[in-house]
Amino acid sequence: MASENSTKFKFKGHETFVLRDGWINKGLSAVADNQGIFREYFGADALGVGPNMAKAIRYWLKTAGLTQTCSGGVELTDTGRLILDNDQYIEDPFTLWILHINIACNKSEATAWNLFFNEFDMDEFTKEQLQTVMISLAGRMVGTDKTIAEKSVSSDCDAILQMYVKRHIEDYDPEEKKVCPFQGLGLVRLQNGKYAKVQPSSDSLTPMAVWYALNKYADEADKIEKAGTSDQNSISIDRLLTAPDSPGRILNLKRTSMLGYISRFADDDLLTLNQTAGLDMVYLKEKRSLEEIVKEYYRGK
Repeated sequence: MASENSTKFKFKGHETFVLRDGWINKGLSAVADNQGIFREYFGADALGVGPNMAKAIRYWLKTAGLTQTCSGGVELTDTGRLILDNDQYIEDPFTLWILHINIACNKSEATAWNLFFNEFDMDEFTKEQLQTVMISLAGRMVGTDKTIAEKSVSSDCDAILQMYVKRHIEDYDPEEKKVCPFQGLGLVRLQNGKYAKVQPSSDSLTPMAVWYALNKYADEADKIEKAGTSDQNSISIDRLLTAPDSPGRILNLKRTSMLGYISRFADDDLLTLNQTAGLDMVYLKEKRSLEEIVKEYYRGK
């Protein structure tokens, strides 16, 4: 499906199954062993799950940028291979942040996640308010010539809250493994019956994850400005905070925290920060691929 501006969108691609602990490493290993794993019964037998759950695993692997279609079925992307080789059991917080960033920026496959982090701006909200606003945002995005299934958007809202809000310890059954590892990122909280997006703690959010998000944003050609005649990429701090798919949006970062990370990148000679004459600009010194950033992180562990 596509809207009048040719933007693809997808709701409820997860078969009502949120990303669960253990699914990524199970899926990566299975695809590495057999590119055709999802062809027979959607990979259910090989993965040891039901067909719908196998579809969900395939969906989350693709949406997180870990697999891609190939002639043999599906194969690992460079990022998927790096994660399998360096953090097979997804124990490093950096890996979880990469997965979150890729999913939240994936408008065509995880449309509700993209809308939630980019356009949903209520300070506090109930689940019902989230559903109402998200249905409105989704309808505006797809345009007047398309219709959306409101139940599918509501299902995605439920999935978002399940994935990011930490469950009460008495509700947790480790044998069921229904908990999403994103709950530890600290991006959404539930307090006194109200939900809220929150800025993650500096202990949780690794600088390299922010650097990954910044470079992912800069990779979009239409979001890159040239600094005069220089060949350096320039981006305003305001855009890093508020533009669609910017690190500020995807990571819930406020200005002070963003400036702290940017200053660190400047100290590491990765970029130049210019706050003179009201410019508030950063200039990327060296363009690196996202795969190079992931590889550099794991190599430096």
